[in-house]
Amino acid sequence: MKKIFESEYNGRGESCEKLHVYELESDEEFFEIDEMNHDERCEMCGVANEYGVPPGAAYHTYEFVLTGTHFIMIENFALNV
Repeated sequence: MKKIFESEYNGRGESCEKLHVYELESDEEFFEIDEMNHDERCEMCGVANEYGVPPGAAYHTYEFVLTGTHFIMIENFALNV
């Protein structure tokens, strides 16, 4: 899997998003990632959802999309207001 695109942060107000797009190199890679749960995908990418932050603090959450040829990580950055 190789990174082919990384966007700038996009959004306004208390939150924004950043996309990380990876190109899959084999069908086996697709099936391996497809079988992973959310926490395993976070670990593979070296990230972790942040919960329980105090009011006014910034935090990250992550979403993942898997297509036939691409793995997309959506990084959400927000303020706990």
